[in-house]
Amino acid sequence: MVTFADSLTLFGFLCISALFSAGEFAFLPVRRGDTLATDDKRRRTLVRLLSRPRDLMVNLFVGTAISNAFSVLFALRIAARSFPSEPDRTIASVVFLVILAVLMTIMARLLPKIYVAHNPEAAALNLAQPVFVLFVPLYPFRKIVLLLTQGLFAAGTQADDLLARATLEDETESSGECTRPKL
Repeated sequence: MVTFADSLTLFGFLCISALFSAGEFAFLPVRRGDTLATDDKRRRTLVRLLSRPRDLMVNLFVGTAISNAFSVLFALRIAARSFPSEPDRTIASVVFLVILAVLMTIMARLLPKIYVAHNPEAAALNLAQPVFVLFVPLYPFRKIVLLLTQGLFAAGTQADDLLARATLEDETESSGECTRPKL
């Protein structure tokens, strides 16, 4: 049996996901210089967010992933509680996940982007404070993602450098030029 509290909790997770989804779309077109015009608190918060674009984007992606994961886990919990026997629980889980996928697509992906598309700067101003407040609880997750991606980017950069050097060496050897002393 799905209770009102279950529905409300699931709706809350979808709203949090929608907030992050709208933020992904809203903060990109806003230029930092445009936001410095007034002394409004929302604009100052927006400027603080835009001053750290990498942290902002990682926070939005991590927040979306976490809220979506909690939505799925909660939907599965509702299905398991509503249908205690195994075959019914499996069918209910699949049905709940399909319904959740449709709700997430509409509520947490499409509607926020439609809202933002009409006026990105107003949307960015409205989303700045809630997103900024969520910076603190998402800090450990953001740090882990940044550490992992910095390592990946560093490895990719080193591989690109080695490939560029090897290509340069092949080109100079084939042309007969010697750019480095041979040992």
